[in-house]
Amino acid sequence: MVRVRTPRQSVDEFINAAEKPSLEEATSPQTLQEQSEPQGTKERVRARAKSSRKVGAYTIQATKSQKALMDYAAEELDISKAKLLERYFFTTLEEKFGDAVPIHEQ
Repeated sequence: MVRVRTPRQSVDEFINAAEKPSLEEATSPQTLQEQSEPQGTKERVRARAKSSRKVGAYTIQATKSQKALMDYAAEELDISKAKLLERYFFTTLEEKFGDAVPIHEQ
């Protein structure tokens, strides 16, 4: 990455900006592993959700009654059904099993 110093930047500002790690370096697996693991369930849920890009995980089956319950809950909370599942499903899994599974990909 080439940085060009503008006339209004001081030399120190230019050097400090140039020494910051790039986005690739800041999010490299080694850098992410060096960061401390979040301790609380909410912090782990957030960290795990932001640890990598989203992928299809599984398609669930539900009865008509369960689908109606999901539709109602999503409408009441004014969120999508996917967000509803993320919020309640992953929080429950994180509480029970989150300490055993590393957040960042190895």
